[in-house]
Amino acid sequence: MPTAENTQIILSLTPFSLHALRAANGTIEAGGECSLDNKAALEALLDAVAPSRAIEGITAATCVWPSPVSWYVSTDTEAMLDRTGDALRAIAAGKQKDPHASLAYAACNASDGGTVTEDGIDKWVLAFSSVSALEKASTGLLDLKVDPQAVTPAAFANVGAICEALRLEGTDGAVVLWDLGDEQSNLLLVTAKGIAATASCTVAMESVYEAVQTALKLKFRGAGARLFFNDSYDFTDPGPRIATSIAPALKEALAQLPTTPKPPGFACPVLTGKQEWFVRETAIAAGLVPWQTDIAKLAASLGLKFSEAAVEALFSPFSIGLLELLSVRARGSAEWTPDWIEAEGIAEEEAAPAPPEEMEPEPAPMPVRPFAV
Repeated sequence: MPTAENTQIILSLTPFSLHALRAANGTIEAGGECSLDNKAALEALLDAVAPSRAIEGITAATCVWPSPVSWYVSTDTEAMLDRTGDALRAIAAGKQKDPHASLAYAACNASDGGTVTEDGIDKWVLAFSSVSALEKASTGLLDLKVDPQAVTPAAFANVGAICEALRLEGTDGAVVLWDLGDEQSNLLLVTAKGIAATASCTVAMESVYEAVQTALKLKFRGAGARLFFNDSYDFTDPGPRIATSIAPALKEALAQLPTTPKPPGFACPVLTGKQEWFVRETAIAAGLVPWQTDIAKLAASLGLKFSEAAVEALFSPFSIGLLELLSVRARGSAEWTPDWIEAEGIAEEEAAPAPPEEMEPEPAPMPVRPFAV
């Protein structure tokens, strides 16, 4: 086994899944993906990437995916004028339901994932969430006994990998990345040139569970949630019905995005390859194309490789964010790995003191008239 000095462990934790790998000198030796509900698979995955974790624990480069997250791409004017940390914080805070609440945000250039600098002019993309949501996501790493070397936004790493995959295709294709959360979701239109636009969507995981419950005529919603993440359940028959029930709301959100020369691909990296049936059927129902990419070819373009075919088979397009993060760390780059920044919301302006109340002028004294004599 390689020595600790040239071995890296990369983890990506989403609200519903864990994606992990171990690599030495750019060669991926172990890893895979699993849903958080599958405790046996979760333990096996962690043992695979960190065989000595019971004694030494796990030290890993990590990225997390809080839920919920909101997204915003700057206008041309904002791209030129609003590039400081204070400006980004104020814009994120102003778009929250409660602009005065503390928040966590991350930003990078929408085109190449680079750092937003004050003298730049590129459009930037902003992701923001509540501090409590980020803390909850980060606590999930502690629950897994992980000592994080860094905690960056998982969604950005997936965007970077999709951009690279589209560049390899050499076409004008696009991918709609579905940021699916517990209570809300977002759509990111990604091209080879970065993030083109974002849109909010009313379909959330709760909607999916309800769709499973209805399609399978289950008594309780919780049963739908358990079945959705059951790796062995056959959704061949109910899958299209589940997708059809959520497709109208998804189409409404898609209508907010710019049109593309051809139907974009559809990806949902918060899940795993075991839920590929859901992403495929949802894409078809919404008029999109299920997105696939050649994992080995993408890894090679990022300067990586798999130790053997059996290891490559453990990964799916749902885990390509790991490849991007590993490549970025190897290159010492900052692309698509902005830091989470915790900040206060917009401070309430102190109320200006009220002007003193004007007193009614006292009436002038009536003239004294002499008594008639």
